Amino acid sequence: MSQTDFNGDSRFMIAHSQGPREEQQDAGICLHNDKSGTALLVVGDGVGGRSGGRIASQKLTVLASKLWEERKGRLSKPEEDLTLLCRLAHEHINDEGSKLGISPRTTIVALYLSPTHAYWLHSGDSRLYHFRAGQLVERTEDHSLLEMMVQCGAVKEEDMGSHPDQGALLQAIGGEEFMPPSVGQAAITSEDGFLLCTDGFWERTKPEEMLELVFAPPEAAGDLLRRAIDRAVERNGPKGDNVTAAVALPGPPRDVDAEDAKSPRALMFAAAALFLVAIVVLYWPGGKKAAFPPAGPTPVPTALSVAPAPPVDPASPPPIQVGPSDGSNSVPGDLKVRETSFNGSSKPAN
Repeated sequence: MSQTDFNGDSRFMIAHSQGPREEQQDAGICLHNDKSGTALLVVGDGVGGRSGGRIASQKLTVLASKLWEERKGRLSKPEEDLTLLCRLAHEHINDEGSKLGISPRTTIVALYLSPTHAYWLHSGDSRLYHFRAGQLVERTEDHSLLEMMVQCGAVKEEDMGSHPDQGALLQAIGGEEFMPPSVGQAAITSEDGFLLCTDGFWERTKPEEMLELVFAPPEAAGDLLRRAIDRAVERNGPKGDNVTAAVALPGPPRDVDAEDAKSPRALMFAAAALFLVAIVVLYWPGGKKAAFPPAGPTPVPTALSVAPAPPVDPASPPPIQVGPSDGSNSVPGDLKVRETSFNGSSKPAN
């Protein structure tokens, strides 16, 4: 019923199922760079009749792969690069739609990971869940009418999956006007894990079940992901949606001291320290002096005329001598990229 694809690294994985739908309109991709410890996960859920949703979500993942290759597996400005991905996808999707006389669209949720930080964005109702130390830290807020109803208390969050207004989006990638995605970021450690998914998954999967998957042993995570996809499809029923989920398991503990020693700030402080040491050695008494003219006897003028000092009145205090103030005034040629992707979104055709 489901098909699971791996990118060669058990830490990053993605799985999907077409479910009972006639077409797979979800698409997703996992890319990672072993050497730099970076990764890019992207999930899209297409919207639009006449295969418009499939076209939109596939175009999104193709552009994500191109961005990864052009940046050599490392995004120097993650938020700007991910937003650029959305804007380019918006333009390409509209171009494809105009050729076919349709208006395809897709949701997006994307995550970029470095060894120390996570950056993400989303547009639509595909979600990112951030877990830390066995707890849910946050989830992205959908750009949908139903999310607004939940925020104002009109609908309970646990009822979103079965509400009749589920799927009424306020924004997505593609369409007449580009609407900037929502962005987020966080410093991460070996206790942080992430799950990205389409609504076909989160509507029928509890956060506790996601947590069990994200913090599973790497050797068991793949099987748990397959089972989670199958479970969501079964719960969706005979009229259910496509289902997609991508997972970034917590990374290994990192050597903080070793990484910090290589950071630009650490190098700057090291250079400043060496400069100060050089100054101290250069001017310390008894140390090596600067190349000033050699010291010698001070010449005395031959015709020096010195006026006699005025007599001192024993009854008056000696004059105070006031001198000048001395106030105290610092990607590599052997890049290795593995990727896994699949094509296919979970919105009903219009």
